[in-house]
Amino acid sequence: MPKAVVHNLAGEQTAEVELAARVFAAEPRPWLLHQAVVARLARQRAGTHATRKRGQVRATTRKPYRQKGTGLARAGSLVAPGRRGGGIVFGPQPRRYGGHLATQARRQALREALTAKLRAQELLVVEELALGQVSTRELAGALEVLGVSGRRVLLVPGAPAVALGRSAANLGGVEVQAAGQLNAYEVLACQRLVLDREALRVLQERCR
Repeated sequence: MPKAVVHNLAGEQTAEVELAARVFAAEPRPWLLHQAVVARLARQRAGTHATRKRGQVRATTRKPYRQKGTGLARAGSLVAPGRRGGGIVFGPQPRRYGGHLATQARRQALREALTAKLRAQELLVVEELALGQVSTRELAGALEVLGVSGRRVLLVPGAPAVALGRSAANLGGVEVQAAGQLNAYEVLACQRLVLDREALRVLQERCR
């Protein structure tokens, strides 16, 4: 069964915890992680692109010029796709790009992402990710002591922490996400993953 050393925010080792093998020793499936990342990125796309079709272009309905005698091709409308300012044929229209991934597949992808972070020694467990008040300086000092400063860090408290989120807002590369909303893409995207004990319990409960 995998284990992890627990630190406090002062950088001191306080304990050692056993990690659930089902969550932190999952069999790697690169294709599943790929699907999870693609689905997450697809949901971020707005899909609001749009062009006007022939029926949506506002213009006069009169015939541009007479049918014969001009030496030009016949034209009956100013909004025809072949004319400048006319409608667009088969142009992009608003749509949803969001990919669907089954619940069990999402959980398995999260297990594999957490396993990958543990094996790469990019996972750090702390006693508690909580600040008494909003303090960017205090949080920056704690991250430096823990040895994760200057990297893309994801802080995962067990429950939503307002003070922690506001303290991290002015730190470049530092993000905060509660354990209940964590997904495989966010885990893989960070260079250091910092969990507190409560987050560890929540994740092992979610992914069991």
